[in-house]
Amino acid sequence: MMQNGLVLVLDVSSPMTGPTERLGHFASGIMRALFVFITLISGAVSGHAEILPHPAGCPRIAFCGCGASVRVFGHPVRDLWLAANWFRFPRADPDAGMVAVRRHHVFVLERHIGGSIWLVYDANSGGRATRLHPRSIAGYVIVDAHRIAISHR
Repeated sequence: MMQNGLVLVLDVSSPMTGPTERLGHFASGIMRALFVFITLISGAVSGHAEILPHPAGCPRIAFCGCGASVRVFGHPVRDLWLAANWFRFPRADPDAGMVAVRRHHVFVLERHIGGSIWLVYDANSGGRATRLHPRSIAGYVIVDAHRIAISHR
């Protein structure tokens, strides 16, 4: 079945019999729950991760902080290339435009999907790619770079 770019394949060609039958019913329930979850999430983000162009003016490696500064301020801010330097900004509640920070990584919150899942602008999100994709903010500190942005322009 296809739902907004996600494919879920279930093999129900051979029924389970014997002692494993109960496990089969349990697994079937898990698969139904997983399908509902995937359908809800895929509908919320209207598809899968989008690969974006490399942020202008940023180095080819270790560029999450630079990419976040381009997204937030419109240009690279050299002092913010190191992810840990984003901790200098005041803490904030999660909201669009806020920045999620932890040691060694930073990304920009774009839109809340549900729970701790946000659609984020994530420079250097893996394989040296920049993505717009759903991601959990669990374990990250949220900061507001706009409150003292004037000092970085």
